[in-house]
Amino acid sequence: MFVPAHAYLGSSGNEWECDRGYRKVSGACTAVRLPVNAHADNSSYGSGWRCDRGFREANSRCEKIVVPANGFFVDSNFGRGWECVRGFRVVGAACARVEVPEHGYLRDSGNEWECDRGFARSANICAPVFVPANGYLDDQGSGWRCERGFSRDSSACVAIVLPNNAHVDYTGNDWSCAEGFRKESKGCLPRN
Repeated sequence: MFVPAHAYLGSSGNEWECDRGYRKVSGACTAVRLPVNAHADNSSYGSGWRCDRGFREANSRCEKIVVPANGFFVDSNFGRGWECVRGFRVVGAACARVEVPEHGYLRDSGNEWECDRGFARSANICAPVFVPANGYLDDQGSGWRCERGFSRDSSACVAIVLPNNAHVDYTGNDWSCAEGFRKESKGCLPRN
């Protein structure tokens, strides 16, 4: 097997690879021209070079990444090359403090906030959730549901009035007819 200059036989013994600092071009190994602040990258795709840490590729050059206050470098070939520390979020080319309102907390991501259980987001505040009599906080804690045997009517929980031959349904907040009967308006009529 022919192995061109600046190349070596691969581990399979059936193919050849270019030495570091060279890349395959038309059956030969051609020297990679490195821009300032770059290093050779022998991956099988791309230009054969990558920018050094703290720089990113732009127009076949490596430009310095400017990290704002409260930011840090991120090793990535894509994006800005920086992220904000916990408690700050990206706003343009800066890291702005996340203003957490009373009864709120930072989410796990560290750049957004949520309200404590029993409070709901309303603009930029956490407003208390009003839970009516015979109601309870929902699973998320930012809304409410009615207890079994009650249904929601605007901002209240009203008792379900069961017609003859009916029972509270599987949801607990409505009614269904017993077997052999069908729901018709506000009652249960025998099936034909």
